Amino acid sequence: METFKKLTGRDKLPYEEKHVQRQRGTDFTSDALVMVTGNGDIKASDTSSGVLRRRLKVKFNRIVPDAEKTQYGVGGIGAVLEAEMPGIVNWALSIGTETALGMLRNPGKRMQALAEETARNNDPVLEWLTTSCVQCKPDEETPIGRLAGSSTASIPAIGLYPNFVDYCEGAGIHKIPSVATFTHNILDHCNRHGIHAEHKKVVARSSALRQKRIIVGVRLRTSDDEAADSDDACRGFFGDAL
Repeated sequence: METFKKLTGRDKLPYEEKHVQRQRGTDFTSDALVMVTGNGDIKASDTSSGVLRRRLKVKFNRIVPDAEKTQYGVGGIGAVLEAEMPGIVNWALSIGTETALGMLRNPGKRMQALAEETARNNDPVLEWLTTSCVQCKPDEETPIGRLAGSSTASIPAIGLYPNFVDYCEGAGIHKIPSVATFTHNILDHCNRHGIHAEHKKVVARSSALRQKRIIVGVRLRTSDDEAADSDDACRGFFGDAL
């Protein structure tokens, strides 16, 4: 994953030629556009925005019915698409580098929605944040909380992290991110959407713990939040309809 991020982030990569001693200063920067294909969402172990902002998802979900395939004759639909390739390539070359880069850097709303869908499918923290939390006043704070004991099956959902663990268990998610990853991803996703959120450590006077961790600007959703939605549609953390 680290090599992939360097490849798509214009970082220096080592150049290696087989059977030739590598010399100093032979690193290079890749200008390639990497394409990854699969039959479903491509999941990554790194769920940070460093990966999300590099991804452009193109969804091919149209299935050609058997009845339609018969009209394409010899060679089938593959031959039809092959005949169209010169025109597609000529169009791509004609739009120019700046226009092509503009399309990649500023994808339309449909592409942005697909990217967000992929991010939510890949990161349980983002899915939980979208459906279980709301933005709050800049001075409002919510304890992150921590798990008590080795078993999480009967822990009450008090605080953000215990609530998240409870959500994961209900959703059948077995690989639950650590508190550190959980906190980092919340702040990362908020920053990506221009939402102010802050992680703080405060002294807990009436607690066995000397310090407690809180997040400012994020709190758990309540039934009152759902009742307050103005258009009869339940809104997610980032303002989109759930």
